[in-house]
Amino acid sequence: MSLMRYWFSATLVTTSPLHSSGLDEEVDRTPDFDQERTAVPRSFSRTVDGIPSLSGRSVKGALRSAMTRCFPSEEERFKPLWGSLDAASPLTIHPIALSDVCTGENLLLRDGIAVDRYWGTAGHGALFQHEVAPAGVPLLLSISAQASSRPDIEGGVSPRLVEDFFAYLSALLDTDRLAFGGRRSVGWGRVKLKDDTQVSCRCADLGSRKGLIALHRGGDDIELDFVPRPPASDRISIDIAWTSPSGILIASGALRDEGDPDAPEITRPLHMNDADSPFVIPGSSIRGALRARCSRIARTIIADGDERQIDDWSDLEVHEQLRRDPVLVRILFGDTGVKGALSVLDTLAQGCSSKRQTHNAGDRFSGGVVDGLLYTEEIPDDGWNEIRLEIDTALLARLDSPDQDPDYARAALCLLGLALAELASGALAIGSRGTRGLGEVRMKALTVDGPEELLGQPWRINSMGDPRGTAEEILARLQGINELLPSGGWSLYLHEGNGQ
Repeated sequence: MSLMRYWFSATLVTTSPLHSSGLDEEVDRTPDFDQERTAVPRSFSRTVDGIPSLSGRSVKGALRSAMTRCFPSEEERFKPLWGSLDAASPLTIHPIALSDVCTGENLLLRDGIAVDRYWGTAGHGALFQHEVAPAGVPLLLSISAQASSRPDIEGGVSPRLVEDFFAYLSALLDTDRLAFGGRRSVGWGRVKLKDDTQVSCRCADLGSRKGLIALHRGGDDIELDFVPRPPASDRISIDIAWTSPSGILIASGALRDEGDPDAPEITRPLHMNDADSPFVIPGSSIRGALRARCSRIARTIIADGDERQIDDWSDLEVHEQLRRDPVLVRILFGDTGVKGALSVLDTLAQGCSSKRQTHNAGDRFSGGVVDGLLYTEEIPDDGWNEIRLEIDTALLARLDSPDQDPDYARAALCLLGLALAELASGALAIGSRGTRGLGEVRMKALTVDGPEELLGQPWRINSMGDPRGTAEEILARLQGINELLPSGGWSLYLHEGNGQ
């Protein structure tokens, strides 16, 4: 039996925050109003040496999913490489240990909250934290494989199949369609091939003396066949150029100025990485605001059509509220058991300057100022980059059937478009302190690209900062999509089984 041993490696770099869960500490969620509760961070997966890492199983799942999506015609041919219940995989996907830049002690912590959809406030016990590796961290993807020179007699896979797989994988890594870890719906985990680097593939034939010598020096370099980059993604991309006349605040905590212990606490905005990096609006914050508004629109329409559809969900736990959302909301945003089609990436500020706003709480009885309740908030003072939304059209489908239905996709786009029209008009605030005047969005331009059968021509909306004009043009585009649906329009699809 003659075996061929292969080694494939590629240096990747993260382009967004990355989190891959390890063993989480069990959290006691029993309400205890006598004790102050603290969030328990969801820890990164770690090696036996305590180094944060991506497990081989996690990397393998991400690679298999991306290869299937990008090269569907090759799925059946490459299936033996992934293994099955009857045969082990000839591939070994090695864990990816994070570089020394991210040791277990200096991983960033990203805070988040789950919002009660009924009351619009943070759910009780819904504060959570994730350990994350920041953007710009190098990752070494390493895969080893073995093949048989006589697979028809001895079993296994052929060297040709392994080399073809690595060639297709090289083409995949040259795109932006690979992501590792969790929370991909908010743009986390995205990676790309590091600039000015090439993949490496080496081989050793264990059936010859020359090959055994090559084995001890790490194999001989081989040249992989050229494979064209996979076709452009069928995603819908939405880019929003905007500004905020009121200011946006995503708080990262309250601190006092150094050297002055008597100074009031200052609520600081969230940075992308360290204190010298730009301010950031997490994709989860914008996505949550859009979901809450889409849910409210859908529930309002359902209640207006049939009062018997009104249910009392004021006391439901946050995750149960998500499961009770109308079907189009769950198609777009998902729930605890279904991945949503919409992803929202982090939005970065164009600088690091900020301004401070100082307030004092008022006594509601006397109308005077409450002594000792002076507080200060630090508001980013630079402009913001574009908000980026992406919609996976493959997931814009009915939840009760695996079949694609373009009418459900169009209906979901109409619902999301209504929320975007409210964002354009300034009626939908993002970030915190929305009831105190912060969070206003003034949309300057909206660009939408995607499949022509769903959108028609690409959208290029620019109303020179006129909120009403921008919103009206969005609604006009939505009307065109709605006209492609059966009589009754998109609202017929708010329930499973409707719109047939």
